[in-house]
Amino acid sequence: DLRCFGLSEGDYITFGAHESDDILGWCRFIRSMDEKAQIVLHGVSMGASTCLLAGSKDNEDLVTCVISDCGFASFKDELVHVLNTRYHLPGSLFVPGVSFWIKKLAKFSYEDADIAQKISEHGKPTLFFHGGNDDFVPTGMATQLVNANNNASLIEIIPNLGHAKCRHDNHYMKKCLLFIDKYI
Repeated sequence: DLRCFGLSEGDYITFGAHESDDILGWCRFIRSMDEKAQIVLHGVSMGASTCLLAGSKDNEDLVTCVISDCGFASFKDELVHVLNTRYHLPGSLFVPGVSFWIKKLAKFSYEDADIAQKISEHGKPTLFFHGGNDDFVPTGMATQLVNANNNASLIEIIPNLGHAKCRHDNHYMKKCLLFIDKYI
């Protein structure tokens, strides 16, 4: 469980900004137990974006590769999209106010959760999955992430599937294992 989820501690969800540091802490712990461990990060939705961000922050070569399943490209863009489509509110009007509160309460900024920007600087080899009918995280964000990643990446858009449903594709696990075999 990432912070603020399940049994984990934490007061605020930071959309990957701080959770990615938690993941790297676990990676360091795994490496302390097995210095030859090869670590693959695999996340779905916000977990996918968090794994991408963790990989981009990894300056110790802890993470071998990443599997991202319907991650968002930036928290700011995702916020605007959800406010516009789910709540029929002009999302861009909320950006300054939300920015104030996330800095004050949760101690992060939009820039800290701009996944596309971060992986353009330090991306890991990544397999991107996204549902072709994802209306929560627009499918175009997957393309944005692939184009931003400065490292080898593959994209699998699975038609007729919505948000966080790619794992229901019959070939999902096979594609994951083939990708992992390429790097481990």
